[in-house]
Amino acid sequence: TITAYVNERRIELAQELLKTTNLQIQTIAQLCGILDVNYFTKLFRKYTGMAPSSFRNSNSMSNGVSLVMISFSQTQSMVRKYVQL
Repeated sequence: TITAYVNERRIELAQELLKTTNLQIQTIAQLCGILDVNYFTKLFRKYTGMAPSSFRNSNSMSNGVSLVMISFSQTQSMVRKYVQL
């Protein structure tokens, strides 16, 4: 369905933001078009099998992957890439 497709794209964007930024999860949810962080967490868990915070922790410096700081304009560019259908 269209809803499933949109949600998949939202979760893909969220995963990228969780891996490459230190933005708060609530901010990432909003950038992905979901205003309710509890709903975002539920949806993220449905598609990935883990909570956003667990996903970030499993993809952080403890696994040898450094958290990269990116600018706001880079974040906007990333969001635009995922929003385009």
